[in-house]
Amino acid sequence: MVKWIVQQNLIKPNILKEFEQACSNLKIAFEKVEVIPFSQELPSFIPSDFNIFYGSTTLILNAYHSKKYNQGVFYDKSTFTTQNYGKQWKHSMLNADSLILPFQDFIKIHLHSQEKWFIRPNDDTKSFTGTVLSSQEIEEWYAKILTIENPFLNPQTLILVSQPKIIFKEWRNVIVDRKVIDSSRYIWNNQLAISKEDIPPEMIDFVERNVSVYAPHDIFVMDVAGTEQGFKIIECNCFNGTGFYEHRIEEIVKHISKFVEKNY
Repeated sequence: MVKWIVQQNLIKPNILKEFEQACSNLKIAFEKVEVIPFSQELPSFIPSDFNIFYGSTTLILNAYHSKKYNQGVFYDKSTFTTQNYGKQWKHSMLNADSLILPFQDFIKIHLHSQEKWFIRPNDDTKSFTGTVLSSQEIEEWYAKILTIENPFLNPQTLILVSQPKIIFKEWRNVIVDRKVIDSSRYIWNNQLAISKEDIPPEMIDFVERNVSVYAPHDIFVMDVAGTEQGFKIIECNCFNGTGFYEHRIEEIVKHISKFVEKNY
């Protein structure tokens, strides 16, 4: 039997309510848990045959590192990296022209070769948010990084850097078994602009063509950009800790639960 274990603190109340209502409607087991930030232990809960976790990075990493419960986190450290996406999807990637290298090497070799850079972590640890910064801003930020101990962000951390791109719109797609089961637009002209209606069929086709060639997991999230060059893949994310916009959580819970019951 499948059971959803959903964090109740540090999560939007409407999202928590939708998860609870979805599981009730679908007659799927559900339990809320309280997560202590930065704790290295899972919160106590009543386990089932298969437990699917949703919540903060703390909850997800603790479940992922648990031999008993890690199946309930749909993640693979080796596949959820920008380096892997570029290798698999090549020019379908927004930042196909990127460099991926240790932070310290970027500072020494490439930093001042252009005025502004898009910069983000190579992996999915969320050590910092992808952003556009000037060379001077990056240099000042790096100097601060040298003064603190952070296992996820230090001079050896692999980062992706590229030229900033012009993006018109951005969509978040939830993918199960290589099919898009739900989507929401969340950016329009660099502003948060959430819409369930603006979901071009051509964007869904673009996603499914690419995931038919390669998928980092059976269940994951893909963000896609609309650009002058057409649709481009921004990144993928582990489903268990992803943010939702105008997504249909009941549909998502239904599809993931059915897939898990059939395949796990």
